[in-house]
Amino acid sequence: MDEYSAKAYDNYREASQRFEYFILGLCVAVVAYAGQTLQPERFGSNSSTVEIGAILLLIACVALGPKRVEKIIAFHVANLNVLEVKGRRSALARFVLEGGSRVNPETSELWRPDDMKKQIAEFDEIIPHLEKKLNNLNKALVRRYSWRNSLLILGLIGLVVSKVLAPYVH
Repeated sequence: MDEYSAKAYDNYREASQRFEYFILGLCVAVVAYAGQTLQPERFGSNSSTVEIGAILLLIACVALGPKRVEKIIAFHVANLNVLEVKGRRSALARFVLEGGSRVNPETSELWRPDDMKKQIAEFDEIIPHLEKKLNNLNKALVRRYSWRNSLLILGLIGLVVSKVLAPYVH
């Protein structure tokens, strides 16, 4: 990855994290506001029941927020692992093509071309597993994103409906 791409990716990652924290903070603020303004009434066909349901949806949204942030961190770690292993494999392949022995920078031992070919074969076995893990984390992130947004939208709609219904139901 060249310097420009790395900088662009860092900017994207940072903006994404800030947005996640913003949405989580927004959910907490809405729950706090709704909980503070809640006027308890008996359960039934009234606006208070709708408002409590909306607050419960928003609480679920708040509970899902930190889990999504955890998955984002795990995704970045897995992505870094994939990039590192692919980079090491690429360097070894280049060394094999250039010929001759090399010194392993991690262990300071001398690697012959046969050793490098064995290591490349090991990387070729590892990389698909790492990519599958990365793909699974990405799917989990998308699911949590959808759930969080759905809960947030339904909770906000529920709050608005409860406030609009209040004068008509009493």
